Amino acid sequence: MERTGSCSHCGDCCKTMRITAVLSHALKQHRNMEELKLYYQYHNVRVIDVNTDNDYLFLELAMPCNQLDNKNHCRVHNKPELKPILCHLYPTELESSNCTYQFKKSF
Repeated sequence: MERTGSCSHCGDCCKTMRITAVLSHALKQHRNMEELKLYYQYHNVRVIDVNTDNDYLFLELAMPCNQLDNKNHCRVHNKPELKPILCHLYPTELESSNCTYQFKKSF
């Protein structure tokens, strides 16, 4: 996806952390997908997608970045050497309805 536009400082992309896990490993710890989702829900982790072809489990945690200020501005935005690579790339897709970036397929 190709990102165009500019940031509206909604902060939504910095208020959650997304993790990709191995689906088959997660399911080994639980009886089934419903049990897995229930367990994660109790720990404030949301299952946002599953890709069985690639054995991926996509998770989201409501865990705001500690560099996000109360105006939804990044404290290290102008210090690229302090930002993790994922922050430079984020968002790579529409994260929320508040996001003012536009995304189109780059091929």
